[in-house]
Amino acid sequence: IPVVSISPNGQKLAYLANTPLNLSVADLVANTVLTINPSGYFFSHAGLQFSSNGRFLTYAGSTNWYAGAPLTQNVYLYDFQTGSNLLISQNFSSLVAADANSDSPAISPNGRFIAYRSFATNLVLMDSNNVADLFIYDAASNTTYLVSVNGAGNSTADDRSLKPVFSGDSQTLYFQSWASDISGNDFNGDSDIFALDLALALTGSGGGGSTN
Repeated sequence: IPVVSISPNGQKLAYLANTPLNLSVADLVANTVLTINPSGYFFSHAGLQFSSNGRFLTYAGSTNWYAGAPLTQNVYLYDFQTGSNLLISQNFSSLVAADANSDSPAISPNGRFIAYRSFATNLVLMDSNNVADLFIYDAASNTTYLVSVNGAGNSTADDRSLKPVFSGDSQTLYFQSWASDISGNDFNGDSDIFALDLALALTGSGGGGSTN
């Protein structure tokens, strides 16, 4: 099934072809096609998203499937200006990939933040709930923060979180969570939508940040 994403300025079109091994970007102005992935990548059918100016593209993919190793997804950011890929889902203590799947990335319109879901336990120091959590990478400080943190700010939330979406002004991150301890008045026993003020959370107490 073809999967496509178009940049907000209408210039670039990213797509997965009939096989998931090919992630390509067509520049509709220059009339060129760029293949982003090295040989051997497997790409997720979710997470293709451009920044508002079309410079950056987020995606999820894996490089170890062909060797018979477990299919572990990681989140990447491609910079069209420099022609480089950046591994976003990094182990907090090194430059290697985290220890479990990371996927469903979303990029803020200004290109500064990348939010994503991950089952990894070593993206930040305080992840101990053994379920999928939400994380955010701040390109301005090269720092990864835990988004799905409990109300006290001292531990991961008590259930899974997913589906990050940024506001148009890049100031707020919305996400869905089944956790009951993110907010002090959550008693419905079901999933809820939460909003994180990034200016407040990433300069104050929110997040359990860990520098990559």
